[in-house]
Amino acid sequence: MTSKKAREGIARAENDDDAIRAFGERLLKTIGAESKRSFARRCGFSDGLLSAYLKGEKAPGMRHLVMIAKAAGVSLDWLATGCDGRGMEVEARLPGQALDGVGLEAVLLPAIERFLDCLGREREFVIELVAGGSSPVCMLARERWPQDERGGYCFAASGGNEVEALFRLRRKIQKGISRRYLALAPDASLRMLSDTLVGYVGEGVLVIDGRAVSPAILVELLERRRGEHFVFQFPPWGD
Repeated sequence: MTSKKAREGIARAENDDDAIRAFGERLLKTIGAESKRSFARRCGFSDGLLSAYLKGEKAPGMRHLVMIAKAAGVSLDWLATGCDGRGMEVEARLPGQALDGVGLEAVLLPAIERFLDCLGREREFVIELVAGGSSPVCMLARERWPQDERGGYCFAASGGNEVEALFRLRRKIQKGISRRYLALAPDASLRMLSDTLVGYVGEGVLVIDGRAVSPAILVELLERRRGEHFVFQFPPWGD
């Protein structure tokens, strides 16, 4: 389902040169440091069409608007109108926003950014610098309001500078929450959607899809899926 505000924003842009140019500016921020050819490929259309959008030569239809928002992990309302779902202007701390080669003056850390997961749910992440040396720059993103108090998505990335590290971190978040590995069966039990599980090890649990999974449940999932016997043991935690 597309946003009513987004549809209205595109309708205005089709007949308003200033609105078309403003959309092009938001699109440029959304692309960030990624190449235009690469971004267009991920959206599913030509880089020539993307250039036309960026130059303000034309406005996208709703189908392409949704494709762009999904590829970039940004709000459909913001992409179309420059406002969030409440009609408030939003120009900072947006997923995929370009830093245009500057440092942390563009995004003050810690910062909160929002991304849509594969089910269309909005998830907030707190992004902060990891204490340590200045090179490489390391950043960490933790889910702000996890559905499970022992779970929640968590991502880390590093780069030669703040711009590169933040760009890589945003891409990791977008990729990480764009796929599910577990689903609820009709009896409310968990089931694996494929032979692969991706997550991270927490203290006493594994976190998959932002959900805390105990070793016992993990073994049960694997045995049910693979038809083999598994034994799982956490390594001892250091002091």
